[in-house]
Amino acid sequence: MRFFYWSLLVFALTACSVPSAAPEEEPTLVIATDHTSAADSILFRKFEKQFDAKVKIRQMSADSLINLFSKGPYNTGIDVVIMHQLYDMRKLTQKNIFETIELDELTTEGISNSPRTIFGIGIDPFIAVTKSDFRWDINIYDDLSKTQFINNLSQKSQAHFFAPFEQKMTRAKTFNRIQKILDKSIEPKNYKGDSVDVILCSYSQYLNRSPKDSLWNDYSKIHFLNSKTSGVFYDLISIGIVDQSSHYDLSVQFLNWINQKSMNKEFNKRRGYLSYYHHPQFSIYVRNPTKLMQYHVMIERMLKELQ
Repeated sequence: MRFFYWSLLVFALTACSVPSAAPEEEPTLVIATDHTSAADSILFRKFEKQFDAKVKIRQMSADSLINLFSKGPYNTGIDVVIMHQLYDMRKLTQKNIFETIELDELTTEGISNSPRTIFGIGIDPFIAVTKSDFRWDINIYDDLSKTQFINNLSQKSQAHFFAPFEQKMTRAKTFNRIQKILDKSIEPKNYKGDSVDVILCSYSQYLNRSPKDSLWNDYSKIHFLNSKTSGVFYDLISIGIVDQSSHYDLSVQFLNWINQKSMNKEFNKRRGYLSYYHHPQFSIYVRNPTKLMQYHVMIERMLKELQ
């Protein structure tokens, strides 16, 4: 009888045990991004082949991601986030959704914030584009206050574009400098085709311009302003690994892979951006752009006051 009860107990314990999950044969890395390129699937196929994995892209804005993470931060199904403007990445970092990456996990150098939750994977310089017959020298951003120009930067881009002024000067001086520059600006919707020789825009805006957009007619000469002084201001395409990612190791492998020189150049070239490994025609702003994120809100307030 004692043997019978012992056998019954062993059977019950065996029946209740939960088998361990088998490792994924082909894990799927889910990347959320605010901007996709038709060439992404071609490039990411190289990663899939090298690491025996699948890559799935979800196009989502920063606000959509914030809403998703607010409902359940550890069950989103997203592993990696790529944003094309630091304004949006700042909003995400404030929600503490990214994992801190240790230095010994990184195989490539690059731009990162402190404490290494987001990493730069491409730059988007703020440039002036002029008509081919424009003869007046325009060398620094303050030169924009000396001539009328079309301001093609979004509110988000302007919050980051003017951030270096706030970083280097007092609040009052920053406000006056911004006001002096914007007094000469014209919004694209108000441009009537009159004698305006300069467009302020990002490098990607110019490279990705539509041939059907008449705004860009006759504007073909690129100026990398501040290149000979403090360096060209630029926005940053950045990447972060989601906290508690289901595929953390694979996500780190992707971060290191996309920052390899050859892959990084290809990734940015397909998008109309520049790799920070290769921009021989100009020098970039000397200070870490992630440190400029703290000034976005104040610059945005100034811009609203100046409207």
